[in-house]
Amino acid sequence: MQRSSGWILVMVVGTSLGCGSGTNGGTDAGPGADVLTIDTGGRDDAGGGDDAGCSDMDMDGVCDDEDICANGPDDVDADGDTVPDACDLCPEGDDTQDADADGTADACDCDAAACQANASCTETPMALVTCTCDEGYEASGEECTPVDCGALTEPENGTLTVDTTTFGSEAMVSCDAGFTLVGDAVRTCLADGWSGDEPLCTSVDCGPLDPPTNGAIDLPSTGFSAVATYSCEDGHVLEGEVTRTCQMDETWSGAAPTCRFVDCGGLSAPVEGMVDTDRTSFGGTASYTCNPGHTLMGDPTRSCGADGAWTGAEPSCEPVDCGGLSAPANGAVDAMFTTFGSIASYFCNGGYTLIGDDTRTCTEDGVWSGVEPICERDVVDCGPPPTVANGVAIAPVTTVGETAVYRCNSGYQELGGHRAVCLPDGTWLGDPPICALELACSGCGTVEGERVRATTAMPSGARNVLAGRQGTLIAGQDVGATLPNLIQWDAWSDGHNGNCGIADCGTCRNSGSGRWWTACDQFETQRLTCACEGAFTPGDRVVALFNSPSGAGVTRGTGGTVVGASTTGDLNILIRWDGWSGGHNGNCSFSTCGDCTSLGSNGHWWTNCEMIGRE
Repeated sequence: MQRSSGWILVMVVGTSLGCGSGTNGGTDAGPGADVLTIDTGGRDDAGGGDDAGCSDMDMDGVCDDEDICANGPDDVDADGDTVPDACDLCPEGDDTQDADADGTADACDCDAAACQANASCTETPMALVTCTCDEGYEASGEECTPVDCGALTEPENGTLTVDTTTFGSEAMVSCDAGFTLVGDAVRTCLADGWSGDEPLCTSVDCGPLDPPTNGAIDLPSTGFSAVATYSCEDGHVLEGEVTRTCQMDETWSGAAPTCRFVDCGGLSAPVEGMVDTDRTSFGGTASYTCNPGHTLMGDPTRSCGADGAWTGAEPSCEPVDCGGLSAPANGAVDAMFTTFGSIASYFCNGGYTLIGDDTRTCTEDGVWSGVEPICERDVVDCGPPPTVANGVAIAPVTTVGETAVYRCNSGYQELGGHRAVCLPDGTWLGDPPICALELACSGCGTVEGERVRATTAMPSGARNVLAGRQGTLIAGQDVGATLPNLIQWDAWSDGHNGNCGIADCGTCRNSGSGRWWTACDQFETQRLTCACEGAFTPGDRVVALFNSPSGAGVTRGTGGTVVGASTTGDLNILIRWDGWSGGHNGNCSFSTCGDCTSLGSNGHWWTNCEMIGRE
């Protein structure tokens, strides 16, 4: 063992750099591996003996290809472990002893080394085992003893309490009655000495302080180094120092501050706007808003500052601007202004008629009311509208912009839009509806070809038809029948071919399986009976007969899909318009029939039945 700073126990182990194991040499029994050095002589010796070209690079008198240890003499083994010192892994002990089988000789192994208490063992790359005293301990002979920080002086007019002065010990200081402690009340013996500085007990007392008018003072004590903190009531600002400290001469530092009342005065509302203030004193807040149709320009809020002035500048309320309008083809638009309340007037050239509103107004939302009108030639005539089977088309006037109305004959139900519009190109927009035969014989109020949905599982015994399965009504039979409705269930093959022989009404034709006679209370219609006289079913395709139908931002001729229906107001049908990103996600809360499901994207719009036709 050898001592150094921190008491270090060192066991030095030489690291093997290369050992030979020639055919005639000894074998290293330790954990170090012997290395055979190739004979570089001009003649090989299969037996490992001398030859004229024998190489002896370590100069130990032994040929390299017979060397036990190519790093030095083969015959020097100071520790007697049968391993030459030049190839020794652990020169302080036997290389062959490895009690814990960790691959390191015990004499060089921290696992086997026994360091004293309060010391730590480390292994170095050179196989050196070192015992070092832990922090807070120092070498004393072969032991590690705690550092001693030495005695402390008891303060005048105070008491020192300390049991020991070694590492980790604590010393506590308290002052006699009438004295104040200045410094640390507790000091700890660290590895490099006592923590903190030596405290003292003083009898300094600066006395109480009065709070300022309209203010308060926080004063935990009045002894030496005590700090007094001042504050003011709402509406007042502190002038002077916020804190004062008790000094050794028993006086408070600085001078007493004052609390000055601050009032920024009232504010005027901007033109076409309002201002609301919670108070006009210091810290008060003013909030500005504008009347409908106007936008706030500037800061929406201002604060009363310590200087008696409102922060920022008064904002203004500027009317919203709806932007310019384009003149319709073969016409003109006249709008002196484009701000809120402005009116735009539309005119058509000679030979053209204005279709739509002749004026539009800039609204408070910043958009023009209504939709852009069009100028159509007066002479365009679309002729009679397409006919409809089992119904009639009514069109007293067939010129551009005029509407044709379809009506189904008695005993038939209209499925699809019942209107069409004459276009400038002389064609009608909007296909005729389907006039489906009412199956009066079934007594269910149903029609042939109507889409229905099962309300119970296995309706009227139809195996494997779950509740919610959809189908198409094919035919009906006498009102007195228990199962008056023949339904073709979608994607179902367990039924039969319809048994058309018992049908009383409908154009029933035998076909493959998938049909089943069903009671009225086992299914429900998919028609949106709450709107458009039950003409539509969710999923029906429709077309816009006018630009921006009911305010939707789509052009005439745009297709869409029916989603739901409502009895609220005159906007009865909810449509998802193709390729339109405006609108909303469906607003299904207004639906009163149909399975309306809100989606996360826009494109939906509630629309008047008279604005759409069948696509």
